[in-house]
Formats: sequence, C-alpha cells, structure tokens
Amino acid sequence: MNARCLPEAAPSLPQRHLLRSFDVFDTLIARRCIEPRRVFDKLEAQLGMPGFAAARIAAEQAVATGAYTLMDIYAELARRNHWSAAQAEQLAGCELQAELDEVIPVAQHLQQLDGESLLISDMYLSEAAVRALLRKAGLRQDLPLLLHAHGKSGGQVWRDLGTVGVQCVHLGDNPHSDVANARAAGMRARATVLTKPNRFEKGLIRCGLRPLAEAWRAARLSVAHDGLPDYLYALQTELNLPFLFVSALELLSHAREAGAQRVLFSSRDGRHLQSMFDLLHGRLMPDSALRSSYWYTSRWARTSGDRQYLDYCRELFGKQPLVVDLCGTGTSLKALFADMRLDVAPPVYVAVKVINDDISRSQRGRYGLPGGDAADPLRFSFDNLSFLRNNRLEQLNYIPEGMVRGVRRVTGGWVPLREQPEFDAATVRLLQSQSDFVASFIEALDRELTPLLLTESMSRFGEVFKLLFEIVAASSAELQALEALFEDDDLTNENRLMGEMDMRCLQHALAGEAG
Repeated sequence: MNARCLPEAAPSLPQRHLLRSFDVFDTLIARRCIEPRRVFDKLEAQLGMPGFAAARIAAEQAVATGAYTLMDIYAELARRNHWSAAQAEQLAGCELQAELDEVIPVAQHLQQLDGESLLISDMYLSEAAVRALLRKAGLRQDLPLLLHAHGKSGGQVWRDLGTVGVQCVHLGDNPHSDVANARAAGMRARATVLTKPNRFEKGLIRCGLRPLAEAWRAARLSVAHDGLPDYLYALQTELNLPFLFVSALELLSHAREAGAQRVLFSSRDGRHLQSMFDLLHGRLMPDSALRSSYWYTSRWARTSGDRQYLDYCRELFGKQPLVVDLCGTGTSLKALFADMRLDVAPPVYVAVKVINDDISRSQRGRYGLPGGDAADPLRFSFDNLSFLRNNRLEQLNYIPEGMVRGVRRVTGGWVPLREQPEFDAATVRLLQSQSDFVASFIEALDRELTPLLLTESMSRFGEVFKLLFEIVAASSAELQALEALFEDDDLTNENRLMGEMDMRCLQHALAGEAG
C-alpha cells in the first residue's frame, strides 16, 4: 500500500503545559491619559468635532453585543452620521494614531515576559494595531497574541486553553475577566493595580493638576522596581519623591532670593534632593549660571575641626553659596561656620527642620556654641513635628555610602574618607535598589516634565504642599514597615556617633586645659 494514502493520525493532546500569560492594556501597556474615554476626548479636540467622543462611545455600545472590530465601530458611526466609507476609514486611522500617541510602557510587567509568554486581550483593535502599540512601548518579541472582543470577559478563551492542555499563570488588571473567569477555568491568576493612579496622582487630579498627574504616572510606570517591597515602592512614589519635588521647587525659589551662585547638597541624605533640584533647575532656569555641587559632609566632619576639612569647605563654598541638607537643626553647620571664621555665614536650607529644644541645647553645648538665636536664618519647607519624623525621610533617602569622616587633598582634588556602610549586606542591597529606583524615576520624570507643566504646578503649589500631609496620614502601615526595617540600625548608629562625639569633645577640652 502506498504510504501516502494512509490516513493521518489525529494529534494527541499534550501533557498539561504551563504558560505565563499576560493581559495587554493596563498590564503591559497603559494610556498616558489614564482613562480610555480621554483618548476620545483628545481626538474630539484634535478633529474639531464637538460631540465626537460621546458618539464614538455610543457606536461601540451598539455593536458590542458580539465580536466586533474598530472598523465595525466606525461603520456604525458612518451610518449614524451619513459619512462615506472613506471618511470612516480616515477617522479610524486618526484613532489608531491617538492610541499610539498615548501608549506608555509598564516596565515592571514588560520585563517579566519571556519567549514562552502568551498575550491575551479583549480588544477590538486588530493584531497589527496591538503589536504596533507594544512595539512603541519597547516590546520587540512577536509573542503569541490572542485577541477577541469578549474572549476573557465571556470566559471562552480560558475554557479553550484548558481544552488544549494549557495551564496559564496569568496577570491582568480586570478582577472579573483576568482573575475570576481564569480561576473558574482552572487557571492560576492574579490581579495588578499598578497602572491605577496612586494616592499622589489622584490628589494631583483633585487639585486640578491632571497633566502633572499624567506625567508622574508615566514616569512611575516606565521604571521597574525589582528589589523594593510594596510598602517601600508606595512610600517612594506617593510620599518621598513628591516630598523631594515640592522641596526642590521651594529650594529653587530660595536660591533665587539669596542670589546664590552655587547650591551645596550635603552628602548621603542630599543626593536625591540634588537630582530633583537639578531636574527642576534645568527645566525652569536653563540659562542660569547657578550650579549645584555634592558636598562631602556629616555632623562628624563638620564639627571635627580638622584643618584639611576646613580648607576643603572654604574652597568649595566660594562666593554666595546656599548650603542644603535634607533634615536637621542647623547646629552643626553653625559650628562649622564658626570654625571656618566666615565674615558672613551662608544661608542654609533644610527640607525638614528638626524642632527639639533638648537636642538643640545638647548640640550647642557639645559644639561649644552660645545659646539659641531667636532670629535663626535657617530656611525650611517642613518640620518634624507637623509633617513626618526626620529619620523616616532620611531612611527613604539612604544611599549605600558610608559616613564621611573627613577629606584629604590629592592631585586633582579632594577624596572623601568614609566609614563602611553601617548596615548588613541584605540591607545594603535593599538600599541600593531603593537608590537606583529613585534615581531612575527622576530621570524618567525629566523626560515627562515641561516648563509649562511646571509653571502650572507652581501656581497651585499650596495645594500640592497640603496633599503631602494627607498622604503622610494615610501611610501609617507603610511607615510602620519602614520603622521595623531600620529602627535598630538607626538607634545603634546614632548612639555610637553621639558617644564618639562626646568623647572627642572631652579630649579637645582636656587638651585645651593642658595647654
């Protein structure tokens, strides 16, 4: 018998095959304008066609009872408005372009894709259109893509996958289509809320600053946050980064008022504040001669009386500096200025002023300073009593650098002498992840902000300022988790440092008496 005449054997179903599957919209990609309806609002404005958005939504509702495509929607629009087929096709093309203009990547989820991943979407756009959106977001792989207007919401796609032996581990944003229906068909599924506006973004929208909210969210979604637990990610994007943004805006105003030529940012805690300041300064004052510098310093170095350190500070300060720290009382800076024998002490800004009479009195005594001055020139935006404990903000701005003990001059400049970071290896890795995320977010935000957007933000600065206090009040659980992570290290290091400083001051005093 001719082998070619043999009937083909029916393929046997494979063993249950495990695949990671992903929803597309609001999981792998998102719209800059947040709500899908706003794509149509923007298109209406671009087209100059009042009522277009409402008509577009109504046409989709009319055809959405079964499987439908974008061209089905526009055919319905054409029928209702007596457009030609050519007009309908042209307007559909305009919508596709509007979607392309709005697409932003969700980096955290895109990086989870591999060559075995499966993409599933309830979407009326064509496969070519969806792939174009994914390419715009940076996806270069042509992964399998299942498209149907109601595949997930009706549950059929999940049942079909089970029938052919596929077990999905699925990620999506819709609790019904992506989670409940998938689990009902035997799939493993979880929901993501990453693309939903966070507390800060929602607050900006309430304040009438939607463009800033959209820019903030776009920057947030474009940066992956591996290595950060959820509570730390929330604290950074909802509290600390907004705090740095507000503080840097106000600092820029202080620098203008002071006529500063250079802004000196205290090392470690001031690193990220400097990055945010540089972003805003570059956007709002691109032609300004004002410059920022990273200043190797610590309370220990400022009060050491070390001659090389004093020479370093005199050289760095130059003319008309503005000295900046994240948090503090300003007392150790006064001690430094006294040792430097400056004719006029430079202005000082701290984002958070530490108000504690006992600490201030103790520090003045330790550094040999006179009693407090009622006309304290220290400028600040927040204080630790009404806003947030200063050590919490310091923890959110930790970077994996050791404390500066001093500096030494070498050929070409100055080298900082640092202690080893005071944390264990696991905590140092977490600090590195936190520092990398904050730096990457600020870089992403730089790509999103415009001078006009910033000017509009400054016009409602007071409302944004108040918003931060609301977020602090709503972040108690996350702040407790932060406290559990760092509290012991903070107390141990603080007590050790204070003990060493007291011993050093005593030695200096005894040496003076002996002389």
